[in-house]
Amino acid sequence: MMHKKDDTIRELENDLKAGRHTRWEFLTKATAMGVSIAVADTMLSNPAFAENKAERELQAGKLILDYWTPFAGPDGPNMGTLVDAYNHKNPYTYFKYLRVGGGYETKMTAAAISKTLPEVAAYRLDWLPDAIARGIFQPIDDLAARMNVKASDFAPAVWQGGQQKGRRYAIPLDTHVAVFFVNQNLLSKVGIKEVPKDRASFEAAAKALTSDSNYGFQVPINWPLPMHFSTWLWQLGGELTNADHTKFIYNSPAGQQALQFMVDMVYKAKTSPKGASNPYQAFLTGKNAMIVDGIWVTNEVLQNKKLDAWAGPVPYVFGKACWSGSHQLAVPNNNSTKLTTQKRAAVGQFIEYIVNNAAIWAKGGQIPASAAARSTSLFKGLMPESRIAEEEPYVRFVGPYPGVAASFFGTITDYGSRALLGKMSVKDALDNSVRVSNQLLAQARATFGQGSGLD
Repeated sequence: MMHKKDDTIRELENDLKAGRHTRWEFLTKATAMGVSIAVADTMLSNPAFAENKAERELQAGKLILDYWTPFAGPDGPNMGTLVDAYNHKNPYTYFKYLRVGGGYETKMTAAAISKTLPEVAAYRLDWLPDAIARGIFQPIDDLAARMNVKASDFAPAVWQGGQQKGRRYAIPLDTHVAVFFVNQNLLSKVGIKEVPKDRASFEAAAKALTSDSNYGFQVPINWPLPMHFSTWLWQLGGELTNADHTKFIYNSPAGQQALQFMVDMVYKAKTSPKGASNPYQAFLTGKNAMIVDGIWVTNEVLQNKKLDAWAGPVPYVFGKACWSGSHQLAVPNNNSTKLTTQKRAAVGQFIEYIVNNAAIWAKGGQIPASAAARSTSLFKGLMPESRIAEEEPYVRFVGPYPGVAASFFGTITDYGSRALLGKMSVKDALDNSVRVSNQLLAQARATFGQGSGLD
C-alpha cells in the first residue's frame, strides 16, 4: 500500500519537474489519483513550478490580474482550486492568487498607501466597513448589476453587509458561522442518544458530562467569548448597538441575561471550570465534551477519530440566532485609474464565477453565502457543512458598520472575562464594557469622518 502511494507521489513530482501540466491539470490528475487537495497544493507551492512551461503558456496573451486573500489556513488550497479552474477555462484573463495570511488588513492598508493593491480581494465582513470608510475599496454597483447574483439569493444580513450609503462595495462569498461540536463518545457513555438542541437538553447534557476534571461545556475567558456572548444575546432578542449604530447597548437586560447564563455555568451549574482559557484544546484532548467555536476548526476536529465528533448548528438555547463572520469579494480603490473597461469587466466575471461555484470552496470548511451554491448536489453531499448550513437563515454579524467590530471584540473579551473570573458582577462588567466600547466607537467615527455612515 505504501509503495503505491510512493509511486503516485513520484509520478506527480516528475510531472512537475517536466512542466507537463497547468496548475488546474495537475490538481485534476492528483485528486483523481487519490491525493488530497492539501497535499497537491503543497507540491505546487514549490517555487520552481512558478516558472512551469505549461502555466506560462496558459498565461500567454491573457490579461493578468491579482487576487489577494487572507486564506493561509487549510481553506486556502480549495480557493486555489477555484482560481485554477477559472484560469483554465477563461481564454482571456488569468488571475494570480496570493494567500497573504496573517496581518491581512494591515497589509492591505499598507498596499493602499503604496498604490500596490490588487484588482480584487477577499475581505472579512467585520472589517470591511472600516476599510471602505478609509477609501480602500470602490463601489461596484455596475458590476453587481451585470452579475448573475441577486439579493434574494442571500441572507439579508450577509447581503446588506456589502453596502454603504446605498452603494454596493462587495459580493458575499461565504459565511463562517459558529458551530456546535460534541464528543459523541462521551455523550454515549452517559446514555444520551441525541445531540442537545435546546436549553433543557443542553443543560442536562452539560451536567451529565461533567465529572472530576472533565467538563460538559467550558465557557471561554478568551476567544471565542465574543462569539458566545453575541449568540446568546441575539437569541434573547437583544442588540449590540442602537438602530443607527452610533451607540452600543449590549448592557441591556438581554445582555445581562446572556452573560449571566455564561457565568452560571461556571459558578451555579459548575459544568465549566473557572478561567477556561482554551476550551478548544480541552475538547481535542477529551477533557471538554461540548464546545461552540468557528466552522474553520471543523476539519481538524473531524480528523481526530478518537472524538467521534458531531458538528452542527449551535443549540437554540433562547431562540434562533447565531454569530457569523463572512468573507466578501471587493475591488480595491487605488486601481480606479488603472481599471480599464476590459479589466473591470474581467473582475466582475471572476467574482461572479467564484461566488457561484463556492460549493468547491466549502470543502475547505466554509458555507457558501449563495443559496444557489448551497443547493448544488456537490454542497448537499458535504457533511457536516450541509448540516451546519441550516443556521444560514439565522446568522447575525457584529458589524458591518465602521468601528463596531474593533470597538466590541476586545472590549467584551476583557470585561466579560472579569465577570467569568468573579472579579466583577455581570452588570458592572457590561456597563464598563459598553462605556469603553462607546468611547472607542466615538473615536473611530471621528477618524472616519462624515463619510463613514452606513445605511
